[in-house]
Amino acid sequence: MANLLDWNTLEHKVKAYIDVENGIDTEQKAFPILMVASLLNVSDEEAEDSITDGSKDRGVDAIFIDDRDGRNAIHVFQFKYVNTYENTKKNFPSGEIDKLVSFFDDVLDLNKSLEQSCNPILWNKVKEIWAALDKKNPSIEVHFCGNTNIMEPGEMARADAALCKFKYFPDYP
Repeated sequence: MANLLDWNTLEHKVKAYIDVENGIDTEQKAFPILMVASLLNVSDEEAEDSITDGSKDRGVDAIFIDDRDGRNAIHVFQFKYVNTYENTKKNFPSGEIDKLVSFFDDVLDLNKSLEQSCNPILWNKVKEIWAALDKKNPSIEVHFCGNTNIMEPGEMARADAALCKFKYFPDYP
């Protein structure tokens, strides 16, 4: 977060997504929906359907398979939301990198035992990922989203190095 004005602007947008009747009763539940909807330009319902957060989420908070207009992009999200402006000064936690690497290792190895280490929503998303990987020109995009400072540069470099092996390289003629 850059300053108090940025904090307040985002805080008001997040609070507008709270809908207690539909189970979105905290800012931590509203923030991911706002981020997915905003970043991918999808409906709030589509964004909410992408959420995988919870116990046994393997460090993955949301997955959205974007097949609009012939795309085949697998978007994987990690979210961190803090409730006070003072906590925005902390860096995005880098411990999530290793969880994501382990998750991608299992997904891209078609490890069927993933079902035992995933919550049911994430397991369904894993099957969607496998279906997307069977289609033409898949790509994987990882999004670290938070209202904190960005990941420390050294840790971001570590994330890039660890996740680069999962980048899609198109076929060349």
